[in-house]
Amino acid sequence: MKTRLTLILVLVTFCTSAQKSEPYKPAWPAEWTINQNSSALDLVLKLQKAAENNDYETARSLFHENFTAVLADGSTLKGYEDLDNTFKNLVDNYKIRIRPMTWIPLTDKSTGQQWVLLWTYEYLESPEGEIQQIAAHENFRVEDGKIVYISQWQRTLNL
Repeated sequence: MKTRLTLILVLVTFCTSAQKSEPYKPAWPAEWTINQNSSALDLVLKLQKAAENNDYETARSLFHENFTAVLADGSTLKGYEDLDNTFKNLVDNYKIRIRPMTWIPLTDKSTGQQWVLLWTYEYLESPEGEIQQIAAHENFRVEDGKIVYISQWQRTLNL
């Protein structure tokens, strides 16, 4: 019992001292607030629904012409041509189900930039019947009522 109590005290002391130090400085020191204006969130959720409905034209219309995406595999997309080449076939031909788990709409007070952080579970079924289930996290930046930037993280689930 004494050993457990000592271990707990050591861990609490370590965690408390670790919180006080700042081993890293943020590259972009934003001053975030939860965005009370839901327009950016509505846009991102509309994108999810368009993908589920196999409505590529609506999905495409939600992107800014100068958008950039960093995909889960590290590749990048820039503009409509890359978007079309990467996602048109998927959205048009796969059975897609997206289950949003949580989302956080944010605004950077210093720049006014709107962001949406989204965590989802996704189900993709190819026309050949191959099924892939994914846990995903995406960051969306919205500018002028369009998605201008996306960064993705995904992991295939083995269920």
